[in-house]
Amino acid sequence: MMLPHLVTACLIYISLVLQSCVSCDMTFHSCRPWFPGIVLAACLLIHDEIAGVVWAGILGLVVDGLGADRMGVHLVVTTVVAAGLLLARQDTRSNGTLLLGPFVFVGTLIWRLASATTQGILDRRDFNLQESLSVAFGDGVYTAVTTVAIGLLIRLFWQASDRHKTSNPIALKNRWSMLAR
Repeated sequence: MMLPHLVTACLIYISLVLQSCVSCDMTFHSCRPWFPGIVLAACLLIHDEIAGVVWAGILGLVVDGLGADRMGVHLVVTTVVAAGLLLARQDTRSNGTLLLGPFVFVGTLIWRLASATTQGILDRRDFNLQESLSVAFGDGVYTAVTTVAIGLLIRLFWQASDRHKTSNPIALKNRWSMLAR
């Protein structure tokens, strides 16, 4: 029962380490993957509705604490995005890894756009919606592609590990009963 919560806490930690250390090296045309967006989707898929939104709020709060922006913006945006994504969660759970990509794309796009918009409005600075939308769209696409790649690698690893397991031989009693037919 505690294992999903421990996994989520570890995923949050890993995503923040990857975001701060690796994502700058993965920049492609000023877009980079948003690893907390992947964890947001994972929170909603691993947990039930209330726990998923709570973990998404914790993720937003941790992102707020590590960022130089106003405190609480990511908390609110992440919680609202998580609540909105809960509507599409059932389809993603039943259809597997490939639908996880669009799920992560929508979550990342909305999170990045809402966060940039809110920060711009609160800081009373000139805000370019088109530029913010293009950055959020690029980050969303890059994050979705990264998610699908990670998901497929995990699936391949899982299948490879299943092949190495030895199957249980048929018991001697069952062999003789099959021959008697």
